[in-house]
Amino acid sequence: MIVLWIILGLLAFLLGFVGILLYTKTRVYVSYKDGELHIRFQNGLIRYTVKQKDKREEKEVSRESIEEDIGEKHKKLSDKKSFLWTLFRDMRYRIEVKKIKIKVDFGTGDPADTGMLYGIIWGAIGNLYQIFNQYFIFDFPETEINPDFENQVFKIEAEGIIKVRLVHIISALIKNRKK
Repeated sequence: MIVLWIILGLLAFLLGFVGILLYTKTRVYVSYKDGELHIRFQNGLIRYTVKQKDKREEKEVSRESIEEDIGEKHKKLSDKKSFLWTLFRDMRYRIEVKKIKIKVDFGTGDPADTGMLYGIIWGAIGNLYQIFNQYFIFDFPETEINPDFENQVFKIEAEGIIKVRLVHIISALIKNRKK
């Protein structure tokens, strides 16, 4: 009889722990600087950190190389686009994105191309803000765009906090699996 009470107590503790884990907000701290990506998950007392170093070789920064890079990233994203947008639609306004800071230093070496790219970057930031605002509780990012009209430079630094409940992610994934 005592063994049964111990098993029931452990089961109740485990269910309570899982319930707290699912319904408390998980904070995801994301930071990218100098080719290093740091992601830290925090849910209550549980923390997990992921660090990843970008292993790309240095290449010349020009208008063509930037267009090629954007084309590659667009192709990778378009393969997963329909799944991501349905997932975001099912989780609409349940994800909070807070305290975003973006710093971009760039230059192509040609002042005309750098000026055009400066306008394109600001246009992209404005458009992405409007798109993300449809799906997330989203603060406008603190942005710093620094064009270098003389040198070939491309550096990005970004950081932000994402808050979401795990139960919302699980329910959206279950909904998408049924479709």
